[in-house]
Amino acid sequence: RRALREPEAAVPFLLSAPDRVQWNPASDAAVDARELAALVAACQAHEHVRQEACAECLPRLEQAAALYEGPFLEGFSLADAPEFEEWCSLQRERAQRLAVQALAGLAEARCQRREYTQALEAARRAEALDPWQEETQRQLMTLLAESGDRNAALAQYERCREALQRELGVEPAAETTALCERIREGQVGSPPGPQGAEQLSSLPASLFPLVGRAEELARLSACLRDPDCRLLTILGPGGVGKTRLAVEVCGIASDAFQHGIGFVPLSAVSADGLLSAIAGALGFAFYAGAGVPPREQLLAYLRRKRTLLVLDGCEHLLDGMALVGEILATAPGVKVLATSRARLNLPGEQLFPLEGLALTPAPSPKALGEGNRAAFHAASVSDALEGRGEAPAVALFIAAAQRARPGYAPTDADAPAVAAICQRVEGLPLALLLAATWMHLLSPPEIAAQLQEDSGRGLDLLAADWQGVPEPERSMRATLDRSWSLLGEREQAILAGLAVFRGGFTAEAAEAVTGATLRDLARLADRSLIYRRESGRYDLHDLLREYAAAKLAATADSGERARERAASYLARCLAAWQQEIFGPGQPEALDRIERELGNVVACWEWALARERADWLAVAAESVGRHEILRQPIHGVSWTATATALREWIGRKRGQEPAAWLDEARALGRVAFWVRWLFALPLEPTRELLAESLALLEEQERGGQEVRLEKAQVLLALGHASTFDQTARRRWLVPALELFSALGQRAYAAKASRYIGIGYRIERDLAQARKAHDQELALIRQVGDPNGLGTALDESALLALYEGDAGRAEREAREAWALNWGRGRNYRLTFSQSLGFALWAVGKYEEALAWAEGMIPTWEREMPATAYLPHLHGAIALMHLGRYAEARTRLEGISQRFNSFAYGTDIVLYLGFVAIAKGRYAEAANRGQEAEERRQGGQAGAGRGWVASLLLGLAERRLGRREEAREHLITAACYSWRARMSYYFAPWPVSDAPLPWAALLLRDQGRVELALELRALALQRPWFANSRWFHDVFWEPIVAAAATLSPEVVAAAEERGRQRDAAATVRELIAELEGETGS
Repeated sequence: RRALREPEAAVPFLLSAPDRVQWNPASDAAVDARELAALVAACQAHEHVRQEACAECLPRLEQAAALYEGPFLEGFSLADAPEFEEWCSLQRERAQRLAVQALAGLAEARCQRREYTQALEAARRAEALDPWQEETQRQLMTLLAESGDRNAALAQYERCREALQRELGVEPAAETTALCERIREGQVGSPPGPQGAEQLSSLPASLFPLVGRAEELARLSACLRDPDCRLLTILGPGGVGKTRLAVEVCGIASDAFQHGIGFVPLSAVSADGLLSAIAGALGFAFYAGAGVPPREQLLAYLRRKRTLLVLDGCEHLLDGMALVGEILATAPGVKVLATSRARLNLPGEQLFPLEGLALTPAPSPKALGEGNRAAFHAASVSDALEGRGEAPAVALFIAAAQRARPGYAPTDADAPAVAAICQRVEGLPLALLLAATWMHLLSPPEIAAQLQEDSGRGLDLLAADWQGVPEPERSMRATLDRSWSLLGEREQAILAGLAVFRGGFTAEAAEAVTGATLRDLARLADRSLIYRRESGRYDLHDLLREYAAAKLAATADSGERARERAASYLARCLAAWQQEIFGPGQPEALDRIERELGNVVACWEWALARERADWLAVAAESVGRHEILRQPIHGVSWTATATALREWIGRKRGQEPAAWLDEARALGRVAFWVRWLFALPLEPTRELLAESLALLEEQERGGQEVRLEKAQVLLALGHASTFDQTARRRWLVPALELFSALGQRAYAAKASRYIGIGYRIERDLAQARKAHDQELALIRQVGDPNGLGTALDESALLALYEGDAGRAEREAREAWALNWGRGRNYRLTFSQSLGFALWAVGKYEEALAWAEGMIPTWEREMPATAYLPHLHGAIALMHLGRYAEARTRLEGISQRFNSFAYGTDIVLYLGFVAIAKGRYAEAANRGQEAEERRQGGQAGAGRGWVASLLLGLAERRLGRREEAREHLITAACYSWRARMSYYFAPWPVSDAPLPWAALLLRDQGRVELALELRALALQRPWFANSRWFHDVFWEPIVAAAATLSPEVVAAAEERGRQRDAAATVRELIAELEGETGS
């Protein structure tokens, strides 16, 4: 009972009374004996032809066998409790019987799959549990015989006979002896089939293991058991493993067909030879002289048969499939399992689409049947290499690689290359086997490099010199040649044209580029050449795309017209989506762009190669907006594009401006995004923007319409003028005027935002509020959720400067709700205002929870700046008085982020935590380090007075009162003039110096005035709710007031509560500045 003690709130494991104890079935615990019984019962209840042939029951049998590790409650007994001992004995017998049953079933299932080593292991475990069970002995004999060891099988019989005679005085059963005789006579171990059965043995032997198809086998088995399923077609591209899967399911379901299975290989059969091929596979000989046509003879023969007819490779015989329809209509006991690259289009046909092997570990037994095919991750490969999981594509490649290179042991270093191989061939089994044949000569990285589409060698690499194997089964190019040869001229032209797409295409896009109708696409899909995703888009297998691209390159114009049409179509789409990006339809527009990213990159490369500046000018806006709101687009280089455009303009500059108008427009838009995406350092960006502006103004003087591009460049120049706010407005104000004149409200709002930020930096809060309110009004008119989130974020920060913490919190929460649904950069970078606002209203617990919740996403999506949520969390911990945790957090991120302002922030807060913990020398060292960083240009703006505050607090405690006073006065004056530094004083400007000014007054002996400032400050939650302020500032003042009477203290506190904060701070600052002469 003590060992099983659970928390008070938990459901108890045991139910007890004075005279009994019982395991509680409602408790949160697993009982292996119950699980064993449930697994065996599930196998018994499952509807299958045979348990050992059922792919769904195999995982249950494996789990049941693994659960049984010994007798039930072995070594446990209760003295003087005979009823318990009797019950326990019965349970032991029951558990052992279930284990033997599970092991026997597992052994038979492994035998069915020719996995004799595993089968014998399970059978020997069953024998060890019940050595006198002759059924187990017969199973062992059969397994040994079928595995090819007849002598061992006969020896097993002799051991069984001797043991029975010695222990029980009996001879083996007649059935056991008969089995021994059949083994001795070379009939292996299997008893004869049912009386009258005509077992056919035409299934081909498999040379490779079947990997990763448990789900498909289970579903196929279920289909074959379904009486309503008469014609089942395994449909898929060449090399996907249709034949191998059909053979495997036939081996499992063979006993369901009284008259056996007829396997008909059709790859070399013509339509005229189909009748003879089927008859030959069934062992039927046509007879002459009776005047009955051969077709009628075969139908009559099959009419009373219960047979499975396997037609392998039907795609070239579609016109001859009427015979199959007649067989199904005439012979009700016949089922047809077909493999084909194209549907047969017969009535009643049930399709079974087959794709490549999964690139992630197979689902658990509970998940079988869900059919999920997740995106590939290299981590899954690493897991498979280490045996932690089994990604089927990886498992097949490794198994084949070990055949080509005996002793090969994959390592973690191989994982990325194996991932690339599996992904490149999309899990196609034949391609994986062919790639692995090179392992005798090449390493996985070398194979992966050879397979890359741009290498031009991928398809040629995927071939092997296997003897006695038809070429389409040992060469991917030959496999694809066969599929191509089955198409008509129009279908071939369409398929070649579709090779220009990357990442899929819509039916509309296919029509625009190739002229394909829906019926054309349906024909290609029916032939497993294209497939339709759940999103409604179509795509080709990568290897087929490479093959089709080569066909396209061999056309008269090398596919140039197809690429031109694809680029034109995409440009029209991007232009239309651009209008939606700034409005309520923004998420949908961004989703559409995201689905086309592969085509965007392909067309962008095409435009650079063809010097199509007009295309780049159209595409730049949508592509740039997607990149900043969602994610970077690999393959689109803004700097390389800008360089190319400058070169094109340089060649045309001597001509009339109209000759290079497209180039100037494109450069203006690209230069804008170079700045907005920080694609270049600041100075090169400014040079690019200045050059672009000069070119646009030259176009303007030539009478060309370039106002939008000019306004964008002006906005970018204002954005790049970080420190000189007057210069910034020289760019931003005309940009705002141009955007307003053009009706570009979203961009006008953006210009207003940066004008407002400039005024805020200059502390002209009235002008800043005017600009930000204008931004909010414009962006609400547009309906842009992303723009509104950013506008609210900036407005919330301004509200902190203004002393309106309530508005700051409201707008920050609204901004957070909007920002979190945005792209990676925005939802994180523009989400800190909520953290600042929560500090400002003293909600440190919520601030900590917010920061903790941010860390996983930030670490995943923006690891380079992940110090931010960690720093927010450390600051909240500090204000909550959890100093040890804050220090640990700060030291942890200090090791990762120790550059520029990031490292300085961490150093300063380590110092503030040291002050609270009484480590004053350490705090002084931290303050000095921060000051040195500031002087060396390694700290951001607004951190100088913070270093002075830390030094003042440390030196004060170290007894250096004069130096401390000088630093504290500096901190008080400059914190007021700086108005705010988010991480150190995210509270209204009028209150920032109150704590350190109060401490200065206390040290001067002006305790009553210090009490007044403390009372004034404690009306603000950001001070009142902070343990750190209490320990560092308020406690010394309270201690100094201990000499005052309670009446004097109360009066001073009341006077403080009545004070006007702004006026009080102004007076204090004037006094302190007077003392220092500053």
